[in-house]
Amino acid sequence: MGLFKHRYTESTDTMDNGAMLITLADPKSGPAEQFRTIRTNIHFMSVDRPLKTVAFTSSGISEGKSTVTANVAIAWAQEGKRVLLIDADLRRSTLHVTFGLSNQKGLTTVLTGNSNEVDLSNVVQKSGVENLEVLTAGPVPP
Repeated sequence: MGLFKHRYTESTDTMDNGAMLITLADPKSGPAEQFRTIRTNIHFMSVDRPLKTVAFTSSGISEGKSTVTANVAIAWAQEGKRVLLIDADLRRSTLHVTFGLSNQKGLTTVLTGNSNEVDLSNVVQKSGVENLEVLTAGPVPP
């Protein structure tokens, strides 16, 4: 019958090549419009107070969190909102690859450093998209 015999093989495609940024590559496409729809639906959930933070998560690996997160962040940035995209996936970080950024400093630098030592202007990086900055995951601590 095959019950409980399915073995999931994890993909490393996003880690190796980064997430596909369809909102930049083809902004008039159907998938890009769907990311803008997600952005709009999130706006409607917070009509009574301004939205400051959004987190995308799931229970499994390779389910599209990085792709959705990056594309929705770009959709917000294209709308004119200032966006800080934080890669909090310390095991399988991908945003530095997606945006072609250094991962020498990042979230782990902020979390493990002394608050007097960490200058966020040296850790947060320009993404190449107007209004969008990225805080990469940073090096994995021992």
